[in-house]
Amino acid sequence: MVMTDVEPDVRRIRAGLGLTQGQFAERLGVTLLTVHRWEAGKSRPQRIARDRLRELAETLARQTAGRQPGDAAPPPAAPPELDFAGRL
Repeated sequence: MVMTDVEPDVRRIRAGLGLTQGQFAERLGVTLLTVHRWEAGKSRPQRIARDRLRELAETLARQTAGRQPGDAAPPPAAPPELDFAGRL
């Protein structure tokens, strides 16, 4: 699947996964301030974070396919894979 370089909607992805900003930041291996700045439009995710955000968006889309409004939120997504240095 070819992805364009469109910025993912961080707030929509996070809220759809039912995570707080802090929980979301931990899953992505970034700071709470970073997630806050992304959602406020004060900064943009770097490429590796954008790629992970797109993966989470695709996961969310699969989880919500067929759900009805008012259904319970899906369980949180698995944490991202880290490399040997603890980076995404």
